[in-house]
Amino acid sequence: MIRLIALGGVLLASLILLLILREERLTVQGKVPMGRLRRLWWRAERRRAPRYRVDWSVRYLRMNSNPAVRPPPAETPGQIRDISRLGVGFVVQERLPVGTHLQMAFSISSQDEPLAITGEVVWTKEVPALQSSANTSRSFLVGVRFRDLTSQEVEALAFTLVGKSPEKETSLD
Repeated sequence: MIRLIALGGVLLASLILLLILREERLTVQGKVPMGRLRRLWWRAERRRAPRYRVDWSVRYLRMNSNPAVRPPPAETPGQIRDISRLGVGFVVQERLPVGTHLQMAFSISSQDEPLAITGEVVWTKEVPALQSSANTSRSFLVGVRFRDLTSQEVEALAFTLVGKSPEKETSLD
């Protein structure tokens, strides 16, 4: 009897693991919304500030630690998916290593000039490509923590995000 209960537990655990693996595979392929299965798990919110879903263009520069060694880089475009008072998540066409320092510029509705903010990449994750073409076969979602925000930049962000409702927790962690 105990063996049957143990066997049933192992079968149930295996079924749950297979469902999770299938969900992850379909998510990576872009066939299901990210985080659909994760909503079933109870866990506390880990974020220190609410995120707001936006669809803004961003241009960024990798900041060289020693500019004399390399030529200055060109600005690279990206697409912001969410933003908070502490950081931003955006999609790019290149893998940015954790620890990379960036100079970002994006336009917000409350200002005429683009907001220029520095940040540091704190995580990166490959996601389905936004566009299908020969030169953009891979896309990466990166999380960037803002660094050294001025009071004017904090005010501009806060003014822009007033009235927006924070998004629910997704798999963009």
